[in-house]
Amino acid sequence: MYAYVTEAYDVTVLAASYSGPQLDILIDQGSDDQFLSASHLLPDNLIASCSEKIPVVFRLQPGYDHSYFFINDHIKHHAKFLNA
Repeated sequence: MYAYVTEAYDVTVLAASYSGPQLDILIDQGSDDQFLSASHLLPDNLIASCSEKIPVVFRLQPGYDHSYFFINDHIKHHAKFLNA
């Protein structure tokens, strides 16, 4: 984790102590993301901190890098909740 990220903004810390309304988290991650392979992105830590309190769908998109060419489906996921 980067030194400049404080616990007040660390999503893994926030998720572990979350007690608000039901959340539904979608993580789309490219399998060829250079930040993932360099361990700058740690989706497993977020998934673990959510445990059973917050459902997480993790989709590893084969062949994609840090760009978001698969974003259309991701936006549809968010729109489902914004339009509710």
